Amino acid sequence: MISLIIFLLTLAILGVIFGSFKTSNYFKLGSRGEKNPNVLQIVKTVGVIVASMVVASIQPLSLQRIDAGNVGLAIDRIGNDKGIPKTRDVKGWVFYNSWTTDVIEYSVRQQHVEYNVFNVPSKGGSLIPVGPSFNISLRPEASAEVYIHLTKSEDVVESVKNGWLATATNIALTDATNLFTPDSIFNNSDNYRIEVEKQLKKQLSRYFTVDQIKPGQQPPQAMVGILQAKANAIQAAQQAELNRLTAVATAEQKIAEARGDSAQLVITAKAEAEAIRLKQIQITPAYVEYIKWLNAADDVPRVPATILGSGSNVLLSR
Repeated sequence: MISLIIFLLTLAILGVIFGSFKTSNYFKLGSRGEKNPNVLQIVKTVGVIVASMVVASIQPLSLQRIDAGNVGLAIDRIGNDKGIPKTRDVKGWVFYNSWTTDVIEYSVRQQHVEYNVFNVPSKGGSLIPVGPSFNISLRPEASAEVYIHLTKSEDVVESVKNGWLATATNIALTDATNLFTPDSIFNNSDNYRIEVEKQLKKQLSRYFTVDQIKPGQQPPQAMVGILQAKANAIQAAQQAELNRLTAVATAEQKIAEARGDSAQLVITAKAEAEAIRLKQIQITPAYVEYIKWLNAADDVPRVPATILGSGSNVLLSR
């Protein structure tokens, strides 16, 4: 784009200067008045075109657009007194002098990284196979440091995956795994994953952000049987504890039901005893005689007697 514009501008300027756009300049009148080609003007015009092409091909101006999702970096080729290039962030459309400046753009989108299984030592020295995977993205503010210290390639992650990134990942997995015994790595996998995430961020946070980390730990072949036996023992113990708690709950329920039944019996017995006591108080000899008299057949003489205060007899008639 820039080269074409420079070519057209140069052509226009030189064409005006050397009269390349005037048709009359390409002919001259002969001694008899005839029109003859003006060889000199033709040579000038060819020179103008060639000069314009040369200028367009060697001109230093460049134009570049920084795409969304990328961070642009303009690097001064001259550098400073310590040999470290000067850099500045750029975005959108960027005009620059390609003789003195480079413009590079790095993607800041997340990229997925996976590694083949490698062995790291656990607490006690046993080697644990791990095949980590995670998502990683370049921190925009670290793009200048990445250019200076890591890579000039625009595909940063792919460029450092098998070098700097692989080494940093190995260090992080080693530091994390060395804090756990072999069985705790698999019995407390959440704690192990949290520690791996902590160590990875510690190693990578200078240049990258990292998330969705999966340590990918695998038990060594020699430990598979041991870990399975331990897992079975733990499950058996948990089942036994569950059975014990169930038995205790059932027994407590039965005790509660028995207590409820006993309480009900006691309440009923007390009520019956109280009723008997009250009846005994109410049923006097006089009351008995009265009931007999009241319920006797019609042909039975109504001559019940009762005893008054001094023992006197009283006849009752119906």
